[in-house]
Amino acid sequence: MNVGSPSGGSTKPEPAGSGAKPLVSILTPSFQQVRWLGDNLDSVARQTYPTLEHIVMDGGSTDGSRELLESRPRDRLVWRSEADRGQSHAINKALAASHGAIIGWLNSDDAYFDPQAIEAAVAVFAARPDVDVVYGHAALVNAAGTVIQLIWAPPWSPRLLRIHDFICQPSAFSYRTCDP
Repeated sequence: MNVGSPSGGSTKPEPAGSGAKPLVSILTPSFQQVRWLGDNLDSVARQTYPTLEHIVMDGGSTDGSRELLESRPRDRLVWRSEADRGQSHAINKALAASHGAIIGWLNSDDAYFDPQAIEAAVAVFAARPDVDVVYGHAALVNAAGTVIQLIWAPPWSPRLLRIHDFICQPSAFSYRTCDP
C-alpha cells in the first residue's frame, strides 16, 4: 500500500471507544452489469476487515442485477435499484447513503483481488494519520479471469502525479473528510 498526499491537518473522524475499528464504506455504482456484479459482491463479502458496509446503487437494471442483489445477505450490503442520471449520480447517491469514515469506490465490473485489501488500507491509515489517501497495486483481468496486466503503483510523488495519474481508482481509499 502507498500513501497519498499529507493531510495538512484535516480533521479525521475518531473511532468511537478504545480499539474501535473505523467503518469503511465501499461504494458501487452499477447499471446492466449482472455479468460482473456477482464477482464484485463476492470480493467485498470475502474481505477480512469486519467493519464495513457495501453500498450498491443500481440504475434500474433489467438484466437480472436486481434479482442478484435481492439474493445476497444484507448484513453488510445496502442497495437500491432506481433510475438515476448515470455513474456520477449513482456514486454521489451511494456516498450520501454511506456512513463510513473511510471510503472506497469499486465499480460493478471491478473486484478486490486480495481479501485483505481493506484491512491493509485501514492499517496504513492507522499507522499514518498524516495521510488522507491510501492506494495500492491493481490487476487488469479479462472476462475469463486471467490476469492480463499488473498495474504497479509507485510511492507518492506529487511531481509524477502531475505527469501521470498512477492512482488506480479501485485500489484507492480515502477519508470522508479531507481539507479542500
